[in-house]
Amino acid sequence: MKRIKRVVVPNGEYTDKNGNTKTSWLDCGSVLESDGKMKIKLDAIPTSKDFDGWFQCFDIEPRQGQSNRGSGKMEGWD
Repeated sequence: MKRIKRVVVPNGEYTDKNGNTKTSWLDCGSVLESDGKMKIKLDAIPTSKDFDGWFQCFDIEPRQGQSNRGSGKMEGWD
């Protein structure tokens, strides 16, 4: 299976080095594609009183300094 999206929820806010308020995101799982079908694999379900039941899906972006992270392949899901 190929990992095509990150499943996330907002997890508070923080201030960046320029003084801008940003949303902190908690990774909860992945959207996977296999044989033309999309599947969702949840690794965590938030229990905070602020969690409203809505997850968001973000594109996968490679992290700086980690060239192998952008492959989209999940170990053990082939």
